[in-house]
Amino acid sequence: MNDQTIQEWHQNEFLPWKEAMLKTRDMRVRFSQKVRQHAAELKYIVSLLLEHRGREAVRHWNRLELEPALQMLELSADRLVIETLDGEKFAVPIDALLTDLQKMVEGKTTAPVMTAQASGS
Repeated sequence: MNDQTIQEWHQNEFLPWKEAMLKTRDMRVRFSQKVRQHAAELKYIVSLLLEHRGREAVRHWNRLELEPALQMLELSADRLVIETLDGEKFAVPIDALLTDLQKMVEGKTTAPVMTAQASGS
């Protein structure tokens, strides 16, 4: 551990890491709770996407104050392309997204698939 004592390491490295992990977990739990709370609205958003009404779907998503706030949603053959207001882009497989949303509605998971699917383009 180089020149650090255990207490210094605990204070300077472990505690900040632990706090960041707790914040991430809390964010996922809040997202999952909102998904369960707004299940009917999310089904409506999916129906808008299937009708290629992405702008309206974005408006409904942002009105629910779900994270991340969205700039654009576009449905291709097997992927949902998502652009956040921060400029991040994600390409999420539709099957994986629907499976994860169903699990969140059922309370079986708190991790949305889009957090792991950043395309970076």
